[in-house]
Amino acid sequence: MYIFTLYKKKIKELALEEYILIRIIEIAIIMDFLVLLFNNFAASFQATTLNFIFLICLLGLYYIALFKHWLNIALIGFILCLVLLLTFAWFFNHGILGDAAYFFISMTIAFSIILKNKNRILIPIGVLILFLGLVVLEWYNPTWVILYENEIYHKWNMIFSISLNIILVYSVVNILKKEYEANRKNLEKTSNDLSEKNKILEASESTLHSQNENLQQLNQAKNRLFSLISHDLRSPLAGTQGLIELAYKGDFPVEKIKELLPEMHQSLSYTVSLLDNLLFWSKSQLYSYEPEIKELDIAETVRKYFLPNLQIMAKDKQIKITLDFQIHHALGMIDYNILEIVSRNVCSNAIKFSPNNSEINIILDNYDDFLNLKFIDQGVGMNPHHIDKIYKGVLFSTKGTSNEKGVGIGLNLCQELLQKCNGSLEIQSEMGKGTTVIVKIPKARLKQ
Repeated sequence: MYIFTLYKKKIKELALEEYILIRIIEIAIIMDFLVLLFNNFAASFQATTLNFIFLICLLGLYYIALFKHWLNIALIGFILCLVLLLTFAWFFNHGILGDAAYFFISMTIAFSIILKNKNRILIPIGVLILFLGLVVLEWYNPTWVILYENEIYHKWNMIFSISLNIILVYSVVNILKKEYEANRKNLEKTSNDLSEKNKILEASESTLHSQNENLQQLNQAKNRLFSLISHDLRSPLAGTQGLIELAYKGDFPVEKIKELLPEMHQSLSYTVSLLDNLLFWSKSQLYSYEPEIKELDIAETVRKYFLPNLQIMAKDKQIKITLDFQIHHALGMIDYNILEIVSRNVCSNAIKFSPNNSEINIILDNYDDFLNLKFIDQGVGMNPHHIDKIYKGVLFSTKGTSNEKGVGIGLNLCQELLQKCNGSLEIQSEMGKGTTVIVKIPKARLKQ
C-alpha cells in the first residue's frame, strides 16, 4: 500500500516528458518480461539471457527516471539498451525473418513520436541506418544468424512479436493521446482563468474610467461654481456695498440714494435669485441631489403658490402674467422644490428678455404621457446657437432688455433638474418673435 501511494505521488510530480518516458519504459518492461517467458520455451539460451539482462537494465532506468528524475540519462540509456538488444536479437532470433525487424520498425515509429526537436529526426534515422546495416551484414554473412530449429516456434514467435509490436504502437499513441487531452484541458482552464481575469480587469478599467469621468465632471462643476461666485455674485454685492458706504459716510445726497434704490433693489433681487440657483445647482452637482418625486397637482401649485411670486418679479417691468390652463386638475410626478425652481427660472428668463408692458402667458396642457407647462413671452427671442448651448449645458452671459445681468445658469439648471425627474425642457424661439419654453412633466393621472 505504501509503495503504491509513493508511486502515485511520484507520478504526479513528473513533467510531461518524464511522464511519457516512464510510461514507455513501463511498457518495455512488460513486453520484455513476456518475451523472456516466450524465449525460455521457444528460443535459444543466449536469447533468453539477453532478454533477462535487458530487463535488469530497464528496471534500473525506470528507477533513475522515476525517483532521481535523471531524464536525459534514462533516455540515452533506454535508447542504447534497445539498440544493443535488437542488434543481438537480430543474430540470435532468425535475422531479418525473425522478430527483431518488427521491433526496429516499432522503435523507429515510437522515437519519432516521443522525442523532441532534432532528436525526433536524428535518432529514428540512426535506427533505420542500423537496421539497413544489419540487413546488409546478414546478406553477406548469412551464417552469423542463428535460425530457429523448430518452424512451429518460429511461427508462434512471429505471431507473438507482431502482437507485441501492435500493442507497443497502440500504447505509445494512447499515452500521447491522453497527455494531449490533459494538456488541452489545462490550456482551456488557463484560457478560462485568463478570460476571467481579463473580465475583472476590464470591469476595473471601466470602473476607473467612470470614476475618472465623475471626478472630471465634479472638477468642471467646481470651476464653474467658483467662476460664478467670483464674478456674477460678487459684482452686484460689491456695487451695493459701495453705495451703502457712501451713504453711511454722508458723501452721497439722500435724494440721489432714493433715485438709485430701484436699481439696488433690482441688483439685490438678481443676486438673491442667482444665489438660490447656485446653492441648488452646486448641491445637485457636488452631492448627487436625489429628488423627492411625488404626485403633485401642477395647475393648483402654479396658480396658488408660484403665481404671486412670479407677478412680483414682473412688476418692475410692468409685465402681465396670465394663466391659460386647459386642465384644471392635472397630476404630475415631480419634486415640489424642482418645480418651483424651474418655474421661477423660466419665468425670470422670460421677464428678462421681454420689453416693458408686455405679456407672458403660462399654458398647461397634456401630450401623451406628459403635462406641458408652457411659458410664452413676447420678447426678443433666442438664436439657435444660444439654444444649442443651453441644451449642452454651456454657460454664457447675455443682458436682458433692461440690461439685466445673467449667465445662463437658470435654464441650464432647469434642464438638469427636470432630467432627474424624468422630465425635459424644450425651447422654441425665433429672433424678434418671442420664445416658448416647454416644461415636460411626467403624468400621474388626470382628474376629469
